Amino acid sequence: MKFLIKYTTLLILVMASAAFINAQDPIEGFRDMKWGTSFEKADEMMDLSKQETNGKIEIYASPTDSHQLGTVELKEIYYFFHKDAGFFKIVMSGNESENEEMGAILKNRLGLDYDTVMDPSHSHNIWVVDDVTVVYKQQLSKDFIVSIRSEAIANYKKSLNQTITDF
Repeated sequence: MKFLIKYTTLLILVMASAAFINAQDPIEGFRDMKWGTSFEKADEMMDLSKQETNGKIEIYASPTDSHQLGTVELKEIYYFFHKDAGFFKIVMSGNESENEEMGAILKNRLGLDYDTVMDPSHSHNIWVVDDVTVVYKQQLSKDFIVSIRSEAIANYKKSLNQTITDF
């Protein structure tokens, strides 16, 4: 009986330790900008230049933003804002020479628990951390794109619909 109790206790501790080691820290935004930050506040934080508008979505870049992410030099960084929900997505791209290092950075930060999707021109590694999805897209050209998207828009719409009393 003592053996069973010791064995069960040890098993629980090992499982709890493994869960703790594999736990991912939440992704609350990018650099100093939190998900849901309004464009106006973000523009005060950094110099943003509009690149494109698509309905309620506006895409910005910053000429003063550092393109250094760890040891990787990024080609481009784009900030996506929803007119109502604020900052919800970041897209970064880099060259072939930085591809392996970017993959190592993502695996170190997000862990090895990701899905891989292959198609004829791309390989995608996809991590889901709470309500944030990270997609690491490696192109046949060997360039890469990293997209980090929060659920800020869905959360905003959900908050609008919390008081429905029609049914």
